[in-house]
Amino acid sequence: MTVAAFALCYAGFALLSLSQARHQGRAYGGERRPRRPWGRWAGWTLLGCGALASAAAWGPGTGVVAFLGMATFAAVAVALQLTYAPRIVLRTAAAAVCVAVAAGGLALAT
Repeated sequence: MTVAAFALCYAGFALLSLSQARHQGRAYGGERRPRRPWGRWAGWTLLGCGALASAAAWGPGTGVVAFLGMATFAAVAVALQLTYAPRIVLRTAAAAVCVAVAAGGLALAT
Protein backbone atom coordinates (compact mmCIF):
# COMPACT_ATOMS: atom_id res chain seq x y z
CA MET A 1 0.00 0.00 0.00
CA THR A 2 2.99 2.32 0.36
CA VAL A 3 3.59 2.35 -3.38
CA ALA A 4 -0.10 2.89 -3.99
CA ALA A 5 -0.20 5.82 -1.58
CA PHE A 6 2.80 7.51 -3.19
CA ALA A 7 1.46 6.94 -6.70
CA LEU A 8 -1.90 8.40 -5.73
CA CYS A 9 -0.22 11.45 -4.19
CA TYR A 10 1.89 11.94 -7.32
CA ALA A 11 -1.11 11.70 -9.64
CA GLY A 12 -3.14 14.01 -7.40
CA PHE A 13 -0.50 16.72 -7.38
CA ALA A 14 0.01 16.35 -11.14
CA LEU A 15 -3.70 16.86 -11.79
CA LEU A 16 -3.84 19.78 -9.37
CA SER A 17 -0.96 21.45 -11.15
CA LEU A 18 -2.46 20.86 -14.59
CA SER A 19 -5.68 22.55 -13.49
CA GLN A 20 -3.76 25.85 -13.36
CA ALA A 21 -3.46 27.88 -16.55
CA ARG A 22 0.27 28.50 -16.12
CA HIS A 23 1.16 24.83 -15.96
CA GLN A 24 -1.32 23.92 -18.69
CA GLY A 25 0.52 26.24 -21.04
CA ARG A 26 3.83 24.58 -20.35
CA ALA A 27 2.47 21.05 -20.49
CA TYR A 28 0.52 21.51 -23.71
CA GLY A 29 3.06 23.55 -25.61
CA GLY A 30 1.86 27.11 -25.13
CA GLU A 31 -1.76 26.50 -25.98
CA ARG A 32 -4.17 26.93 -23.13
CA ARG A 33 -7.17 24.75 -22.97
CA PRO A 34 -10.41 25.85 -21.37
CA ARG A 35 -10.31 25.45 -17.62
CA ARG A 36 -12.22 22.48 -16.40
CA PRO A 37 -12.95 21.87 -12.72
CA TRP A 38 -12.57 18.09 -13.04
CA GLY A 39 -8.78 18.29 -12.73
CA ARG A 40 -9.02 20.02 -9.39
CA TRP A 41 -11.66 17.62 -8.09
CA ALA A 42 -9.77 14.57 -9.36
CA GLY A 43 -6.53 15.83 -7.82
CA TRP A 44 -8.06 16.33 -4.39
CA THR A 45 -9.83 12.98 -4.63
CA LEU A 46 -6.58 11.19 -5.45
CA LEU A 47 -4.82 12.91 -2.54
CA GLY A 48 -7.64 11.76 -0.25
CA CYS A 49 -7.31 8.22 -1.56
CA GLY A 50 -3.57 8.41 -0.89
CA ALA A 51 -4.30 9.40 2.72
CA LEU A 52 -6.69 6.47 3.07
CA ALA A 53 -4.12 4.09 1.60
CA SER A 54 -1.51 5.31 4.09
CA ALA A 55 -3.93 4.91 6.97
CA ALA A 56 -4.79 1.40 5.78
CA ALA A 57 -1.12 0.44 5.59
CA TRP A 58 0.12 1.86 8.91
CA GLY A 59 -2.92 2.69 10.97
CA PRO A 60 -4.38 6.13 11.54
CA GLY A 61 -1.62 7.61 13.71
CA THR A 62 1.45 6.64 11.77
CA GLY A 63 -0.43 6.72 8.46
CA VAL A 64 -1.02 10.47 8.69
CA VAL A 65 2.69 11.14 9.23
CA ALA A 66 3.65 8.76 6.42
CA PHE A 67 1.09 10.39 4.13
CA LEU A 68 2.49 13.86 4.79
CA GLY A 69 6.00 12.62 4.03
CA MET A 70 4.93 10.91 0.81
CA ALA A 71 2.85 13.92 -0.22
CA THR A 72 5.89 16.17 0.22
CA PHE A 73 8.08 13.86 -1.83
CA ALA A 74 5.41 13.55 -4.55
CA ALA A 75 4.97 17.34 -4.71
CA VAL A 76 8.70 17.81 -5.17
CA ALA A 77 8.72 15.15 -7.90
CA VAL A 78 5.87 16.87 -9.76
CA ALA A 79 7.53 20.28 -9.37
CA LEU A 80 10.81 18.96 -10.79
CA GLN A 81 9.00 17.32 -13.66
CA LEU A 82 7.07 20.50 -14.43
CA THR A 83 10.41 22.32 -14.55
CA TYR A 84 12.42 19.91 -16.69
CA ALA A 85 9.88 17.76 -18.62
CA PRO A 86 6.46 19.43 -18.53
CA ARG A 87 5.02 17.76 -21.61
CA ILE A 88 4.87 14.28 -20.08
CA VAL A 89 3.25 15.18 -16.76
CA LEU A 90 -0.19 13.93 -17.76
CA ARG A 91 1.21 10.63 -19.08
CA THR A 92 3.20 9.98 -15.92
CA ALA A 93 0.15 10.82 -13.80
CA ALA A 94 -1.88 8.23 -15.75
CA ALA A 95 0.91 5.70 -15.28
CA ALA A 96 0.98 6.48 -11.55
CA VAL A 97 -2.75 5.74 -11.28
CA CYS A 98 -2.19 2.40 -13.04
CA VAL A 99 0.64 1.59 -10.64
CA ALA A 100 -1.55 2.55 -7.67
CA VAL A 101 -4.36 0.27 -8.82
CA ALA A 102 -1.94 -2.61 -9.39
CA ALA A 103 -0.20 -2.13 -6.04
CA GLY A 104 -3.50 -1.81 -4.20
CA GLY A 105 -4.80 -4.96 -5.87
CA LEU A 106 -1.67 -6.87 -4.91
CA ALA A 107 -1.89 -5.65 -1.34
CA LEU A 108 -5.50 -6.72 -1.05
CA ALA A 109 -4.80 -10.10 -2.65
CA THR A 110 -2.17 -11.02 -0.06
